[in-house]
Amino acid sequence: GDGATYRCTVWNRALGQRQKLESRASLGVNYFPRVTIGQHNSLRIEEGDTAVLTCKVDSKPMVDNVKWTRSGRYIATTFRHVIPTVDIEDEGPYYCEADNNLGQTGKAELNISVLYGPRVTVEKFKEV
Repeated sequence: GDGATYRCTVWNRALGQRQKLESRASLGVNYFPRVTIGQHNSLRIEEGDTAVLTCKVDSKPMVDNVKWTRSGRYIATTFRHVIPTVDIEDEGPYYCEADNNLGQTGKAELNISVLYGPRVTVEKFKEV
């Protein structure tokens, strides 16, 4: 497992009965980021409410920030990204990406679904 200590022991006749040479080495295993987002996917939010997007990262070495993007545009670096007042334009996929410089980033997608009440539009009649 991770953080295990290995021991190598050597003995031969020239060392005598009770003498042996011993060396120890500790092994730490690094791994690429594993990214998960929130508990609910998709996240269903009523229009006007606050949306909280949470990005969890399991990696070694650890990361101290993430990269949130939407439609290819960078929006935040915090593990928790808050949209204070959700609008219909906020609907769609959001991505959280983590990089711990091992050469492979971890990425997860969260879809926001905006719920809204009925909309009524009245067309004006034009008299011809």
